[in-house]
Amino acid sequence: MTEVIGGPLDALAARHGVTELNVTEARSLSEPSYPRVKRFVRVVLPPGQTYRTADHLAVLPANDPALVERAAKLLDADLDTVLNIASTRPRPDGFVLDLLPPIRPRTYSVSSSQSTASGHVDLIVSLLEAPARSGRGTHPGTGSRHLNTVRVGDVVLARRQPCREAFRITHDDRTPVIVIAAGTGLAPFRGAIADRLGLAESGARLAPALCYFGCDAPDADYLLAEEAGAKSSRPASIGRMSWGTAASSEP
Repeated sequence: MTEVIGGPLDALAARHGVTELNVTEARSLSEPSYPRVKRFVRVVLPPGQTYRTADHLAVLPANDPALVERAAKLLDADLDTVLNIASTRPRPDGFVLDLLPPIRPRTYSVSSSQSTASGHVDLIVSLLEAPARSGRGTHPGTGSRHLNTVRVGDVVLARRQPCREAFRITHDDRTPVIVIAAGTGLAPFRGAIADRLGLAESGARLAPALCYFGCDAPDADYLLAEEAGAKSSRPASIGRMSWGTAASSEP
């Protein structure tokens, strides 16, 4: 039995508690020749919604259109509906559905600060790719592939998700801070750096802070060099935070 149970976007949004967020900026952070793609995506929050530094954005990704069409053809399904499939006897599509579990939100660290970027959320995402289980070609991560393909004007389904309090960084004159980040792991600390920069500009006294950042190559995926406004690809300090760099391509 196949029963139509509603529109696909409405069903997904209701199931996971997500809302439509508009993409206002989407660009590459890595050099075009660099094989490991890293991307910047900015989305607008609903009116009145706020967040805290280090919170997450839970994004409900869309499957690869080619994969969706392949599955729909196999199931003889209409792409404009959500189907509820039930059977009283074994059938081939039961095996297919076992291989296609329900899609779930992926969480990404918010890479911006409410104090300097209210009304929108920034994400820094690395496209994940691995050998396909079939042994033929590569398989991209569902969530990262989705965010790697969005363009300005597109809509993503997402919701804000608070992080654990233990992960939030204290900015005062008594608590020194050391953070270690590799690649897009820098995302939550970008917001913390913005917080420190704002506090420093207001005259606040801050304890020393140090960030060790790891990348593959300074000229390929040094993610904050441009924002630092430094001539060197390795700034010595950003937002009153001393900077140390380790590049895996160098001794």
